[in-house]
Amino acid sequence: MDTDIIVEVNRKLSDLQREKLDKTLFKWLTHMVEPINISCSLLRELVNRWSPNDQSFRIKEYLVPLSVVDVCMGLGLGISGGEVRIEDNNLGLVSNLFEGSDITVCGIVDKLKDRNMNRKKKTR
Repeated sequence: MDTDIIVEVNRKLSDLQREKLDKTLFKWLTHMVEPINISCSLLRELVNRWSPNDQSFRIKEYLVPLSVVDVCMGLGLGISGGEVRIEDNNLGLVSNLFEGSDITVCGIVDKLKDRNMNRKKKTR
């Protein structure tokens, strides 16, 4: 998984934006100065083993429950954060990418795929 875009966005954050993000569970992302490697195979396997009804991972014949708090603590993330208010007149890089449409997880994934495809075309 390509995390170059996170590093690129971090370089463009204003002090105010960084300050707001540092009050959330995502503050660790703002400290990323180099891309990291994420095993897509492992991530895919975990997603396939997730049982939403049980809020657990299926491991062999067992169900292993993991809460959001478990995951955050396992990754060394904080488990509290402040509210981040996003004003309509405070448009940034992400808002510009979506041009006024709703920002959804699927939409973000699509934008990242489009960006990676365009990057690959430029390098050819």
